[in-house]
Amino acid sequence: MAVNPMQRKARNSFLLGMVITMLIAGAIIAFLLIQLSGIKQKQEQTTKTVYVLNKNINSGDSITVADLIATDINSSAVPADFAGINNISSDTIARIALKQGTILTQSMLNTQGEKVTKDQRLQEYNMLSLPTQLTVGDYVDVRFMLPSGQDYVVLSKKKVQNANSTTIWIELSEEEILIMNSAIVESYVISASKLYVTTYTEPGNQEVSTPTYVPNSDVVALIRDDANIVNVVNARYEDKYVSRRNADINAALNQYASSELNSKEEKIQEEITKLKESRKQYLDTLTSAR
Repeated sequence: MAVNPMQRKARNSFLLGMVITMLIAGAIIAFLLIQLSGIKQKQEQTTKTVYVLNKNINSGDSITVADLIATDINSSAVPADFAGINNISSDTIARIALKQGTILTQSMLNTQGEKVTKDQRLQEYNMLSLPTQLTVGDYVDVRFMLPSGQDYVVLSKKKVQNANSTTIWIELSEEEILIMNSAIVESYVISASKLYVTTYTEPGNQEVSTPTYVPNSDVVALIRDDANIVNVVNARYEDKYVSRRNADINAALNQYASSELNSKEEKIQEEITKLKESRKQYLDTLTSAR
């Protein structure tokens, strides 16, 4: 059957229009795909993986890989000194208090050698004057103040393992235990003296203070000969500190020679009583928890 030239022309025009429409649609789709691909590549180029904390960490506390979460953020928001897993080691601590969700940076990190030695022990003391706001995890110095106001550092930057209203638990080496024993006895003898604890404000960012208290000569001799002591810290036995001891502490002790024995006995008995009371409270707590 013959086709009308007008119908043929209309059909050809329709087919041509369809082809053109499809070509235009294909071009638009290809353009959009190219644009989307470019946007995706641009986004990938402007993000970076950082590590944020998954919990709050106090100043001086340890930071481990388990405390970190990998997160992708815009590159413009990444700190120049951001820290990664490679910056975390077994002795990494926080310089300052850090909140959950904080991006970890190298300036927030510090290291603190806390290698456990064979002579390290957990010691309990209830004769120290404790700060009102002392909490577990704080870092402290133990200091010895004489009636004249002279003040000595006995122990430096010790972490509080446990504490209550009257008692503190800290880890000490054999040498430090002997030094503390000397300071405790002398604080019992010297009236108006004080053996007390001070807290570091930013332990992760503060250096260890230098011990300045020198124990009596008998204890020093024991320290030097004690086979249980791993390393003897020689700084506190320098002449300048020994001279200060002879001039200050020995002089104060000589004033109380006549009442020395009674004073020691009273204070030691008081210490034993406190230990018994604390032990009873601890056992009562365990019993009530069952």
